[in-house]
Amino acid sequence: MINSNIVTISDLFSGEKTNNKNLKALESSAAIKVLKKRIKKSGKKIGWSKVYKEILGKIRDLLDIPLDEILRSTWGSAREIREALEKSKLQASKTFIVSLTEHTIRSAHRPSIQVLFGQKKITEIEFDMNLSFEIEGVVLKIIAGSIRGIKSGSFKVSGSLEFNSISLLTLASKSIPIPGSLGRI
Repeated sequence: MINSNIVTISDLFSGEKTNNKNLKALESSAAIKVLKKRIKKSGKKIGWSKVYKEILGKIRDLLDIPLDEILRSTWGSAREIREALEKSKLQASKTFIVSLTEHTIRSAHRPSIQVLFGQKKITEIEFDMNLSFEIEGVVLKIIAGSIRGIKSGSFKVSGSLEFNSISLLTLASKSIPIPGSLGRI
């Protein structure tokens, strides 16, 4: 159950294990090979295992995307919601409530980790994150041209974080109730 006003994709993946077998594919990637060569050429006494451990530690940070930002950006393109957003701009002191029917949102992201040596960028490691949300019984609170709250309802989420088509993290369908509200109220 989600209890925080700022829920991230990382929260949804909490408890999911990184696929250690597939992490070896990350280490053998072209981006990592370039990084290893540059570290070796630099002459600095930096152990590869320390650098790689830092990269692995940052993978979960890639998931620190606020859930309400994904939902707001998607819902902002729906006709009924766009109309309510426009009306609420003209009537800033009025609150608009919009009930949503059952629907699915698919969201794709390309998070990355930049590897710096001092202030110089050595390489960037890009990942693919694909998410799917099946949403039921949600009510949006719209004020002054923006979605200010997401109330009640529930959703099922599934997704993956991949590198070069190799799954590093997978979230099987997980049903999550939205207790009270999510986001700015």
